[in-house]
Formats: sequence, structure tokens, C-alpha cells
Amino acid sequence: MINIVLVLAFIGLIVSLYGIFVERELQRNADYKAACDISDYVSCTRPFLSPYAKILGISNSYASAIYYVIIMTIAVFGHGCLLMMATGIGMIATLFFAYILYCKIKSFCLICNTLYVINIILFSICYFFCVK
Repeated sequence: MINIVLVLAFIGLIVSLYGIFVERELQRNADYKAACDISDYVSCTRPFLSPYAKILGISNSYASAIYYVIIMTIAVFGHGCLLMMATGIGMIATLFFAYILYCKIKSFCLICNTLYVINIILFSICYFFCVK
């Protein structure tokens, strides 16, 4: 289980780092077009430029990168219950951000959705191995 959690969290970290890259490029160059901008609806740029791009003053991309580092650290030290709580918090955040993305911003962000799927799988794995 630990190896699966580490691999998923590492993939989440890489996707988050790409999100940070896109966010920085958008701040530097207003004409930047990210690889994940496919159409007006399927766009990473729309959520990154929205008022919801930062919660509590920190970029969501940075927060997600920190989250995955924390998940990897907890997994390495083998704290199953703490891992379950952390992924549970990640699941709550996923539902909150998915609501904002789909209902408020009305966009489909490939980066965001990839992270949502990773978070759902992480939570499911931890639930299966820690609670059952």
C-alpha cells in the first residue's frame, strides 16, 4: 500500500508543479497558452486566473504541492491513521474545489481534475487498508 500511495502522491506533486509553472507563466505573460488549454471550456487558464485561484492567500497549486509532500512524508513513516486523516482532509478539499470549478468557474481544468482523481484514489486506498 505504501508504494502505491508514494507513487500517486509523487504524480500529484509533479502535476502540482506543472500547475505552479502554468500559474507563473500566466503572471509573466498574459498571452501565454498552456498545453492544457484545449477550448474555452477545457482550460487550466480560467481557474488559475479566477478569484478562486488563491484560498487564504496561498496559491492552490502551491498548497497542493505541499499537500503531496506531506502525504509522502506520512507514508514513508508508516502512520496509517494519520495518512487516513490527511487523505480525508484532501477528499474534503477535493469536493470543495470541484464544486468551485464546475459551479462557479464553469470550466474543466485538466490539472485540477487529474489532482481530483489522484485524491479520490489516495483516499480510497487509505480507507480500504486502514479502516477495513
